[in-house]
Amino acid sequence: MKKRTVAISIALASVLAVSPAVLSGCSGDHYTEISFPAQDTSYIVTSQGGSAVAYGNYVYFINGTRGYDDTDGNSNVWDEVVKGALYRAELNGEKYVDGDGLTKFRAKIDDKGLEFKYEEGKDYYDNPINIVNSTKIAPKTIGTESYSRGGIFIYDNAVFFATPNNEKSSTGTVQTGRTDFFMMPLNGGEPTKIYTTSENVDTKSSAYAFYKYNNAVYLVVNEGTNIVSVKVNHGKGEAADPVTFKVNATSVYLPVRDTYYNGISANTPEDFIYFVRNVKDSDQQRAGTVIEAMRPDGSENFVVSMNGREEKIEAVRDGVVFYRTKNKVGNDVIAYDNLHNMLMEYSAGYKKEQDALDPAVRNKQIGGKYGSSESDDAYFPTEITSTITATFPFRPDALSNTVYFIGATSSAINVYATDGNVETLCKTAGTPLFIQENYLYFSGSESDFYRVPLYPHMDGYGEAQKLADSTVSAGISCDYAAGYFTYFAEVDKWANGYTYFYKVDGPEGMEPQFVGTRAKSDIPTKEQLEDENKEEGEE
Repeated sequence: MKKRTVAISIALASVLAVSPAVLSGCSGDHYTEISFPAQDTSYIVTSQGGSAVAYGNYVYFINGTRGYDDTDGNSNVWDEVVKGALYRAELNGEKYVDGDGLTKFRAKIDDKGLEFKYEEGKDYYDNPINIVNSTKIAPKTIGTESYSRGGIFIYDNAVFFATPNNEKSSTGTVQTGRTDFFMMPLNGGEPTKIYTTSENVDTKSSAYAFYKYNNAVYLVVNEGTNIVSVKVNHGKGEAADPVTFKVNATSVYLPVRDTYYNGISANTPEDFIYFVRNVKDSDQQRAGTVIEAMRPDGSENFVVSMNGREEKIEAVRDGVVFYRTKNKVGNDVIAYDNLHNMLMEYSAGYKKEQDALDPAVRNKQIGGKYGSSESDDAYFPTEITSTITATFPFRPDALSNTVYFIGATSSAINVYATDGNVETLCKTAGTPLFIQENYLYFSGSESDFYRVPLYPHMDGYGEAQKLADSTVSAGISCDYAAGYFTYFAEVDKWANGYTYFYKVDGPEGMEPQFVGTRAKSDIPTKEQLEDENKEEGEE
């Protein structure tokens, strides 16, 4: 596979105009209106929270990555950011309603092998090319330094995102350790700043997420040992005063559901937020940590685990809470708790609230009893030793009574089952990233990405397929949206770190596509082109 393809969709000199009214400093940005066609909100959203999010006929994506440094406060000014900003591209195809009554979009590949809408144009050498149409949506640097998925959230008629603060402190230092959160309407207009984190806490590495609950969107962000929640009435573009929960958290885990549509149930484990704290005087246990969960607004708080041991959330995925704990002999293992059935029963009124939210009285759900005593724990028999460098626990489907975890070693990627069985997926080392359509996607050691089939009946089982190499890593990993694997790579000698879309299961020979817009600094000048022509002539 080629490393990159530039012939399909090199964006020409499409440069944002610089407005002299947009200034940084103590007063912050001034937010001008952005005009673009309105989003049809009847569709479902997929790849929520990622660096590329599909919403019907559009894919919203981060237009490359430049990093998050902003020494003088001029690198993240509204309407000046191109590389790293939020853009979208439109797909060819048609709307349809599936068997569950959900409105979806069926993309179509045209006779030129393209699914994105495009215009005919010419490249820098006057050769004819097809230029994918990309539109700026929010020209600010999207995400924070350590949110590896990207951080684009879409609910109904608005997109929500984080960006490093570009205001200066009283000492004149740009406060990139603080984080701004925004809402941008998807019918165009001006953004709304929802919240800026405290100046006393560095949030560059803090967990955050946006949730839809009780007809409102909630921003939830971890600030030190506290959890801050901000209710947003995005129909009116307003945000309530932030509420701070002083939970003395030692760690916070904020799961993100991949899919959203209007009316979707908000009663899965992924709709709750989780934190770990040390035991306190009022707890039954006198040692170890406590894992708790609550709604984004702080309601329905309950204990997930309180076993007198040191524990930490590993993942909340597929209706199951996975967490690190100790087995009876004191070695590290992954325990699992099926909260999905418990929450469904609670919402249907089959249990008293006290019983439903108390781990000591939960029913047996997946191969074990879930309770507050050591003997009741359900955990994988495989111990997590130093040879397992990364883990990814999952359940194949919501009805499965079996859970697994993927463990990466220095020489292979294995799958460990609850019965102790171990299968080798491939003998390529890497770090598991996500599962999509029965494939595990993972990163390798040389800034490359792979995928491998999860199940023996699939073609290519046991062999890793390289999807991209020599990619650019600046805090954001790869993603998957609208059937495209996305990553950051070099366009040509003048432009590096832009988003590529690769239709992994598309027609044979379909190459990765650059669909974004170059920043002015990444467009070759006439002199540069002339120099290159001279060099080629000399060769």
